[in-house]
Amino acid sequence: MSYRVIWPRAARNDLADIWLNAADQNAVTSASAEIDRQLGAEPLRAGRPMRSSVRRRLVVPPLGVLYEVIEDDKRVIVEAVFRIA
Repeated sequence: MSYRVIWPRAARNDLADIWLNAADQNAVTSASAEIDRQLGAEPLRAGRPMRSSVRRRLVVPPLGVLYEVIEDDKRVIVEAVFRIA
């Protein structure tokens, strides 16, 4: 079963800033696509749980995301995106 991955405006803006300032923009683009793929396929198996099993952290260098899984609606909300040094 697939999930709808939602990147709210703040997360999209942060991703854009990371991409604009990246030494390797292709790596950021690839990581973003892989994050979307993993979160859309099996978000509860991707990443590691944070405060609860539905709040998780996933790292795909050079990016990391914090996200929440809403199982009833089959949605994933990316709450934050950050650059991994």
